[in-house]
Amino acid sequence: MKYLFFFLAASLLVLTACNNNDSKKDTASAETVLADSLNKQVDDVHIKGMAKMARLSKMQQRTQQLLDSLGKLPAKARQAATPVKEELEGLLKELNYADFAMDKWMTEFYVDHKDTLKDNLSARIEYLRSQQTVAGKVTDAILGSLQKGDSLLQRIR
Repeated sequence: MKYLFFFLAASLLVLTACNNNDSKKDTASAETVLADSLNKQVDDVHIKGMAKMARLSKMQQRTQQLLDSLGKLPAKARQAATPVKEELEGLLKELNYADFAMDKWMTEFYVDHKDTLKDNLSARIEYLRSQQTVAGKVTDAILGSLQKGDSLLQRIR
């Protein structure tokens, strides 16, 4: 009975000691899973914004056409349309910013992310967390400018 107890205790110690070697692998694996998850979340936010880029481009064109048309009006009508013109100019500025922000973010994200952080997992996780915020702001700029444009264009029809 003593030998059985000793054998079980020794076996338990050996197994426990062997499992401790895997703790570093588990941590690395957890960090890899976190990095992959963050990368997917950033991509999802990016895709949400990119899905609206064609619509944003069309709204930019439509807004510019309306501004051009207002510019061709007789002086008195042009003066009367000044408030609408100012709203359209503000909208065009927001649409252009959203377009610029997406292009800039994509260029910087894919250059920085793919090359410099490939081998540094903790830095990659931190970078992806920050980019999640930036991508969210870019997508919000796109969606917000489109919503403002829909409202304005519907009102002036």
